[in-house]
Amino acid sequence: MERFDDSIQGSDTWFDVSTHGILEYWICEGDLLLNWKTSGFQTILQLMINDSKVNSDVKIEDKIKLSQEVENINYTNPNEIIVTTADGNNYTASNVIITTSLGVLKNYHKKLFNPSLSLAKQRTIEGLNFGSVNKIFLEFPYRWWPEDSAGFGFIWQDDDKKTFLAGNKENEWLLDVFEFMTVDHQPRVLCGWIIGESSRYIEKLSDKYVEDHLYELLKKFLGNSYDIPSPTKILRSQWSTDKHIHGCYSFRSLKSEELNATASKLAEPILAKNGNPMIMFAGEATHDHFYSTVHGAIEAGEREANRLINFYRQTSSRL
Repeated sequence: MERFDDSIQGSDTWFDVSTHGILEYWICEGDLLLNWKTSGFQTILQLMINDSKVNSDVKIEDKIKLSQEVENINYTNPNEIIVTTADGNNYTASNVIITTSLGVLKNYHKKLFNPSLSLAKQRTIEGLNFGSVNKIFLEFPYRWWPEDSAGFGFIWQDDDKKTFLAGNKENEWLLDVFEFMTVDHQPRVLCGWIIGESSRYIEKLSDKYVEDHLYELLKKFLGNSYDIPSPTKILRSQWSTDKHIHGCYSFRSLKSEELNATASKLAEPILAKNGNPMIMFAGEATHDHFYSTVHGAIEAGEREANRLINFYRQTSSRL
């Protein structure tokens, strides 16, 4: 039960999680299990692009520059922000909306911003937590589980743990693989979930090592009931070692309460003297109620876009 809850929160243990933070979260109506079949998350991006085409002649695709890793944002001059990328390109702007993950801010904010962020902003970045959860997909030559099965959960007894780890302490990460679930529209695939420190640990292991040991785990719990073939393919996330995200999603911890770190404080823009929101912050971690979600990230982006629109409307009305 704790591991399942940790996977939802993104925490290493449920003792890290703030109850007050959980109460701030809003649960959406509707069917949580609805999906885009075989199309993946690109679908939501395509929907947003298509929607923009209805309301504008501008092609969003022509305005997006891909593979441009930002190394520095210099806002010393409030009239001309300079964004420098890893390949040496400089882009000038009047306003910048930061949509990186909280994990990226935690790891790079000190070298990313010039001048440095305020101590209050740094304290907020430190106080909000960014979790570690990974998925591991195993594909088999055929479906060996019942067609109506939703998946399998693993519960360890203390004696089983001791026996399993005797002489194999390096396999302790397998104790944090708490379930394998079936995958809609992928009849030969199971999805394993792993959380916390073990989630970070296995990112350093080879695909083959992880695949072999997960196969042994499945046989240990289910081998007496099913004839389990060896997997033919493994596909897994490695969020914590991905330098463009450094984790999975944000959550509110006891440290968040201690430092009084909130999403609204993270979302506060850096203003020029004339009120121009030079640097704005979006992303799921800046949403008060839908943090950790894609829809929260989208709403946060819309919030900052509207902030910018409203500023320029007010500015033009005073001219």
